[in-house]
Amino acid sequence: MAFDWIAGTALVVGMGSLYLTWQSTKAAKRAIDTSIEIYNKQKVDNDKQKEDERLNAILGISDVAGKEAFLVLQYILFIIELQELAEKAETINFEFSEATEWNSIYFNLPDGGIVKTGQVPNIPKYFSHEVLINSAICSPDLFSMLLNLNGQILVVEKTISFLMKYIKNDSINALRDYLNNYIPRDGKNMFIRSMLKDTVCFEKQMKDYNGYLEVKSKIKSALF
Repeated sequence: MAFDWIAGTALVVGMGSLYLTWQSTKAAKRAIDTSIEIYNKQKVDNDKQKEDERLNAILGISDVAGKEAFLVLQYILFIIELQELAEKAETINFEFSEATEWNSIYFNLPDGGIVKTGQVPNIPKYFSHEVLINSAICSPDLFSMLLNLNGQILVVEKTISFLMKYIKNDSINALRDYLNNYIPRDGKNMFIRSMLKDTVCFEKQMKDYNGYLEVKSKIKSALF
């Protein structure tokens, strides 16, 4: 039987075409696999970048919160010191207090002596609505901590205002009564304890601050 060249040629051509198709499919698959690999790598890189940005935002906000929390602690110590001196004092020494522009408060003692507080602490700054939103996006726990700290900052602002009003009006009895609301003689100190709870949660940020350990130690020795 004679070889059918036409059929043979068609078979060869068909096999060649099939091989080319297979090669083309293989190349396409490699291209798709490469694209998927690149996509997955980019996704991992993007996810890592987003997580890094989130963690950096948490660290940045927490560092700022630590600074404000430390001011709240200084305020607590000032309240304790002010109460102790006001209990001993007879009157407020305006001359010396005004000379410091009320950055320290001087008291006249019954025996003629004069005592003074440490420096009146700066009022901490509120966290803005924008910062609170960013913290909520980054970490619900951090958001809750900032809300609590913001509440204590409001207390500090209002209390310093009242204290200075009593001091500048030489209302030492009213000053004593007001201070005793913060540090009651029953020793429970629930108000101060609440303030401490909302500040020491940022201890990691505060622990290396100059004076932090001293402030913390004085508060503990006075209240606990």
